[in-house]
Amino acid sequence: MGEKMEIKNFSYSIGKQLLFDDISLDIKPAMMNIIVGRNGIGKTVLLDLISNLDNNRPIEFIGFPTNKEIIYQTQGVPFMSDATIQDMVRMVYDIAGIECVENLTLPAEIKQNWNKRFGDLSGGERRLVTIWISSIVPRDMYIFDEPLANLDPNMANKVMNIMYGLTKSGKTVILATHQYDDIQINDTHMVYLKDRHVVYDGLVSAYLNEVGGETLQELFKKGL
Repeated sequence: MGEKMEIKNFSYSIGKQLLFDDISLDIKPAMMNIIVGRNGIGKTVLLDLISNLDNNRPIEFIGFPTNKEIIYQTQGVPFMSDATIQDMVRMVYDIAGIECVENLTLPAEIKQNWNKRFGDLSGGERRLVTIWISSIVPRDMYIFDEPLANLDPNMANKVMNIMYGLTKSGKTVILATHQYDDIQINDTHMVYLKDRHVVYDGLVSAYLNEVGGETLQELFKKGL
């Protein structure tokens, strides 16, 4: 997917609250794109609009794939607790019209839990499973809303490895997050939202050089 994706001069209000004031930004194809900013700044609203779930994407959103070519995993991903991972994969594949579940290459963490009930997994294991299942459905774009929330460092690292694996295969990933420890600064494009505006749109490595910091975690703790 090589087409340029951008949002140009977009304003948006919820009731009387102005959420975005004439914002413009790029989404880089075949790359990790992170959207950062404080709670309530509008990250989830932006993901909803990009995903085009209601087939009413604003005209200011240019070059994005259709909703049929997007996987969008919201913060809450409910599954029946009695379903095994294998059951879940078969269900998702059936909905997506995909066959050959048996030929999947399973990561070690998935393989060892393949026949376990979803309800018997830990919270981190559940998150890993749902993100991995999303990643194996072939689409052009994958959107994740706060997928690292409440994960321990080891599990967060495994989740990010799955996502960067998607970009290495030429897929576009958009991630809203407050967790930055596993961000690959040279291979990640960042959109930083603050006070209804985009205050940065570019590589994470360039941002760190610009503001003089070593990590995003360090900078955002200082309120930048």
